[in-house]
Amino acid sequence: MPSVGTIRGVRALTILGALALALAAGEAGAKQRPAASWAKPAPGPSARFEPGEVIVAYEQGEVARGRQAVRGAPAVRASRPLGIARLELVRLRPGESVRRAVRRLARKPGVAYAEPNYVRELQAIPNDPLFGKLWGLHNTGGGGRRADADIDAPEAWDLSLGDGVVVAVLDTGVNYEHEDLAGQLFLNPGETGMGREDNGIDDDGNGFVDDWRGWDFGVVDGHDGLDLSGPDNDPRDHFGHGTHVSGTIAAAADNGVGIAGVAPKARILPVRLGDYDLNVSRSVRGIKYAHALGAKVANMSYGGWGPSRAELDAIRAASDTLFVIAAGNEGMNVDRERFFPCAYPARNIICVAASTPADRLADFSNYGRNRVDLAAPGTAILSAAWRVQFRRVFTDGFREPLAGTWRRGGTNNTWGRQPVRFPGDPVRKRRPNYALSDSPGKPYRNNADATVTTGPLDLSGGRNCMLNFLFRGRTEPGPDRMLVEVRRSGGPWEEVASYSGRFPVTLGEIDLSAYDGEESLRLRFRLKTDGSVRAPGFAIDSLYLECPSNYMRERGTSMAAPHVAGAAALLMAHDPSLTPFEARAKLVGSADRRPSFRRTIAGGRLNAAAALTYEDAQPPETSVVAFKRVGKRGARIRLGADELVRRYECRLDEAPFAKCPKNLKLGPLAKGAHVFAARAVDAFGNTDPTPAVRRFRIR
Repeated sequence: MPSVGTIRGVRALTILGALALALAAGEAGAKQRPAASWAKPAPGPSARFEPGEVIVAYEQGEVARGRQAVRGAPAVRASRPLGIARLELVRLRPGESVRRAVRRLARKPGVAYAEPNYVRELQAIPNDPLFGKLWGLHNTGGGGRRADADIDAPEAWDLSLGDGVVVAVLDTGVNYEHEDLAGQLFLNPGETGMGREDNGIDDDGNGFVDDWRGWDFGVVDGHDGLDLSGPDNDPRDHFGHGTHVSGTIAAAADNGVGIAGVAPKARILPVRLGDYDLNVSRSVRGIKYAHALGAKVANMSYGGWGPSRAELDAIRAASDTLFVIAAGNEGMNVDRERFFPCAYPARNIICVAASTPADRLADFSNYGRNRVDLAAPGTAILSAAWRVQFRRVFTDGFREPLAGTWRRGGTNNTWGRQPVRFPGDPVRKRRPNYALSDSPGKPYRNNADATVTTGPLDLSGGRNCMLNFLFRGRTEPGPDRMLVEVRRSGGPWEEVASYSGRFPVTLGEIDLSAYDGEESLRLRFRLKTDGSVRAPGFAIDSLYLECPSNYMRERGTSMAAPHVAGAAALLMAHDPSLTPFEARAKLVGSADRRPSFRRTIAGGRLNAAAALTYEDAQPPETSVVAFKRVGKRGARIRLGADELVRRYECRLDEAPFAKCPKNLKLGPLAKGAHVFAARAVDAFGNTDPTPAVRRFRIR
């Protein structure tokens, strides 16, 4: 299996090589072949293309002229170079037809040809065995999931893997010995090497002794749950939250184990703030520490209702760090009920809601059209666990009828339930205890080959899986026996245990480690008898199949935020010149818009691949959201725009435009007619050429 790097290289070579050949052909035949002939999409029902995107090639020596003509077209929202001479990817305005845009753009002066951005199917994914379970990164649909309700991580990896970007995880710590995280930590160069890790000296002079792999602020203010040893240089996770977050951000890819993070080449800086009582003082210390060590992105999957100026000041002071913050899990509108740090007015904050596999806003997620930037996957998220989890893959106490859970088959089948009480079972007066029996209340039949079978069981992510159950009873020794069998998907049944003769209450323990990782394993009990002696048979109870795992599923906006943090790391690695505000604008502007996410600023869900190619050349549209008269000679005004705004500029009457706040007050004003105008400047310096105007009169 190719590595992620190989995948990226091969796919880029395939696509870009084809484009280079096309461009060369256009150059060679420019005089003989009219540009319009390139406007037709390739025929055939299998020719899929990206909605809202067109690839444009400019004529030799006419790049500036062609670019001006294309960017001035009414259908065009933005464009960016593709890295090959004279090629650009053009993004269309919502609702624009790709085929119509191709025809019109191809006729523009200076344009050699235009074509849809055709889709090429991925031929390889990382070899991490649980990658298929990461629906937030790559969703193929099925099981209630909506295909492509994901962040397009494999497509993003064609452009960036997050190489070297430091992502601080301000949380409960990190299990830095985890198989998918052990090599993913940022190692402080001032405290690493030549024994500096544990020499008891603050070698880099930053005020933290031996902080070679992060810092634990956990016991600064007293008792802190599970770890009573801090503050110190051991940011080990004793709670699990921070490890799960870290796995989503930067778990190793293509290492043959577990999962893959959104930015597998990024580096995690563990900043432990505590277990469950993460207070503001620790948050402030953690923010300053992470910023000082060069974190370009900081994930903060926590929050509360109390605003803190200190926390806000710390975030603003770390102006070259993007803070990715969970929106909260109360299902509330945080425009009204402010949730912090999400609601702080800081340009370097991006607040994240949670989406579902059906591509809808999670019912528990907070939202807000003015405070919450976008959504990201946040339910049933599989990631790294802080310690081994014993996952019950399947369990049955046989208190319910077998139908729906077990299927009977074979010959002379008498499998069913019978009332029985095993040692340790509770005494039930109204409802008896039941067990699975091959012949409830009577001897089994001769010449039987009867089975009872489960549906498919998912053992993916598990190691050393074990099947456990209690049983008792007897068969004719030798020819009559009960078998336990399993079958891999598409394979034959394999015997894993056989019982014959008399058994008192016995614990059946069957090692299924040979089937670790199977995503569709079936289990069955099989009774085989001859035509001679009959016996009572067996009763089975308290059955469970358990798989120890280093991975676990969680839900919440805490799980959504690290998807965005990982995507931000991809952006920062792809373009190190980006400011946090510009990165935020790309993430918000490129989101996949869905009606379910209309209660966010973006109106959409994270698309990491689109963020990497997003370039906004279109100016914002400014609006006067609210205008209210104050007294006889004043007014209050609230401004808005259709995208993230770097600043607003305002003027009254004939005065020049000057920087102004989003919410402003005018007055006292002279009597007579007045004209107020405002224009927005977006994250990329585009200024609204048609300012919003409000005319009013003071009497």
